Amino acid sequence: MKGLKMSFLILFLLIFITVVLIKNNASPSEQSLHNDIRDNYAEEIGEKLQSSSFTKEALQALRAEGYFPDSTVGYLVDSPDKQFISIYLHNSDKLDKASKEEIQKIINRVAKNNNLNSFIVDIKETN
Repeated sequence: MKGLKMSFLILFLLIFITVVLIKNNASPSEQSLHNDIRDNYAEEIGEKLQSSSFTKEALQALRAEGYFPDSTVGYLVDSPDKQFISIYLHNSDKLDKASKEEIQKIINRVAKNNNLNSFIVDIKETN
């Protein structure tokens, strides 16, 4: 009886491992579809950024709150939940955690006003 239980346990574990491996190894067609969706999204967001005044509004909003952004802004978009914006600020080495969180909120408020998804803000120091 103990051997039968052990056999079922081993069989169950093998089935479980097989299912996990199959799920984790996406087929090339699934990967291609994912890449196409990601590329289409990046293209779409690029067009939105160019046609909207998001960058200008974001810089103005930061200046209105007493920050000193350079006019240089960088974007890296992978997916709707992985959108990065790099903002170059003068004296950014003096920013505390609360200031960085405030900058994050400012950028996301402006993004929302422009019908864009939230960004993950990366603050860079400029000389």
